[in-house]
Amino acid sequence: VEGCSAYELYYDGNGPVELEIVAVSETQDLCVLRAGRKLKGLKPLPLANGVSSGEAVYALGYPGAADELSLQMMTTKEEMTVSNGIVSAIQDAGGVGNGSRRVKLVQTNTDISHGNSGGPMLNEKGQVVGVSTLSMNDFSVSGINGAVHVDEVRSFLDVQGIRYQKGGADLLLLILVIVLALAAAALVTLFVVLRRRESRAAAARGQAFPAPQAAVPVGAPPVWSGT
Repeated sequence: VEGCSAYELYYDGNGPVELEIVAVSETQDLCVLRAGRKLKGLKPLPLANGVSSGEAVYALGYPGAADELSLQMMTTKEEMTVSNGIVSAIQDAGGVGNGSRRVKLVQTNTDISHGNSGGPMLNEKGQVVGVSTLSMNDFSVSGINGAVHVDEVRSFLDVQGIRYQKGGADLLLLILVIVLALAAAALVTLFVVLRRRESRAAAARGQAFPAPQAAVPVGAPPVWSGT
């Protein structure tokens, strides 16, 4: 946004919508823009709890080269460019923003082109793991690109008091926990039922025995049988 006097948003073929700057972090190379009116039908992407090396990631955006390829400006979901790769490493980079401090960065081989900057980098759950920000492809190398880590994004929003959607627990893990809990409850119930059945069986066996003889009082003469 540096050097710009006006900001506009196009979404799913609609727009332009005027924007205003809410907050800027030159250190983290992040900016929050606010639309002048409510955007209907849009849901926020949740922020991931973290990201690890080797994890599959996807960069979403509208790189200028794609516009040149089609000879028109892309603005719809169907025209959005998606590139995929993995997280190569988690870095503390000194070349992000104004360089006043090292910034946590997601290094990835996912292609990031001019025009992708500011777009989300997602994991396989559709959660934001970073904000695409740079590429080293202009330096005669390939497969070295960077996104500002989601931890940096979260801390920036927290400082500004800006609310955001949080990523939930892994659905498969949640299902597994529920299944294990139900299984444990079933085992306890089965154990209680078996114990009750065992008690009832023991009681039934006790009623089949002959009734005990009356006890002989202490000091009474012995009772003899036979001749």
